Amino acid sequence: ADGRIGVDWAAAQPPDGNTLLISNTSSHIFNRVLFRNLATPVTVWHNMVPMIRTPVVMAVSNQLAVTTWSEFLRVARSRPLNCAGSGASTVFVGKYMMRQLNIESVQFVPFRGTSDMITQLVAGNLDCAFETRFLTAALAQEQKLRVLAVSSQNPDPLAPEGRRFQDTVPGLVFYNWSGVSILRTVNADQRNRVFAALRGMAQDAQARSTMAALGVEVVSNPQINDAWLESEYQRWEQVRQQLNIGQLD
Repeated sequence: ADGRIGVDWAAAQPPDGNTLLISNTSSHIFNRVLFRNLATPVTVWHNMVPMIRTPVVMAVSNQLAVTTWSEFLRVARSRPLNCAGSGASTVFVGKYMMRQLNIESVQFVPFRGTSDMITQLVAGNLDCAFETRFLTAALAQEQKLRVLAVSSQNPDPLAPEGRRFQDTVPGLVFYNWSGVSILRTVNADQRNRVFAALRGMAQDAQARSTMAALGVEVVSNPQINDAWLESEYQRWEQVRQQLNIGQLD
């Protein structure tokens, strides 16, 4: 349920500092955008976010006769295509990108999870998908699918000519991220010790190297970042309204 069950469970635990929530893009941004009433508001947490992040890629099936972003746009403007994202964030990014490009022929197909979606993409039953780099890089390197563009700030060698989303849609930079949240009712000394330990982990060279090999960036100096969270929520709430996506109860 996009993390809602886990969030509610963690919020109900004693505020002794022994329970940490692995918060992420869904739990702290897109659930707020999609659901009118959440049982646990984000305001109950102190949030060190983001701690790690990975961009989203736009990938196509090998059965689709395109090898570059320009070729994809040409095909997408000439005939219907089936696309997908495995979660709210990737679907939002994909739909927003197509809206900005005035492409109406790309239809998003719902999937229950990443595994089924990727299986259908590799099999050629799905034309394209928006998914994290973390989950698609190995498949692209094995030539089981093709990555055409990446949502990162900097060019990525995984995409032809380092193509980024923002090269086509100015300002479209996006990362799926994870962080750590702790209840605001936890004693300040306990909370500070936890966050200090997490900052130390973020500086560990071996940990950073291991995560980088997986396509995941470790944020070097993670902060308690409530203002950034709110700005990200406002950004994607505006997109929801632009896309005319209704909220759920």
